[in-house]
Amino acid sequence: MVTAIARSTFDPATFGLMVAEVLAFALIMMLAVRPMIIYWSRRMQTKSAGTLTLDSLAILLIFIFLSAVTTNLIGIFSIFGAFFLGAVLYDQIELVAAIRRRLNDFVTVFFLPYFSLTQDCALTLDQWLAVSCGQCVAWCCWQLLRVNLAAA
Repeated sequence: MVTAIARSTFDPATFGLMVAEVLAFALIMMLAVRPMIIYWSRRMQTKSAGTLTLDSLAILLIFIFLSAVTTNLIGIFSIFGAFFLGAVLYDQIELVAAIRRRLNDFVTVFFLPYFSLTQDCALTLDQWLAVSCGQCVAWCCWQLLRVNLAAA
């Protein structure tokens, strides 16, 4: 509500419209989107033996982005749409487990080193970019060395 008040520039009509849009968004998410995603996720998990395929992950990400875009168009922060979709699906244990299995390796490999570097070492942005470039150069050198050793 604080965001709606601030974004409406304290105009009661604009504020009322934003509140009505947020309530409509919440009702649509709970009454239409939630049952649709639950039905889809059960069918998907039956077909793929409980795993989340790449196609299913793409569809789920589309729903997340559409929720974020919708709240952005309403005039509140995009993160609220993605958060609300997660909150609406909180009790779908099988879906949550499948998402966790699919994204666990990516999150661990991609985000954890950068988070650790920026938090533990208190690196500035320039230092962080230098470390990232250094990692890319080291990986490329390793690949060239591996290919040359395999060819020899």
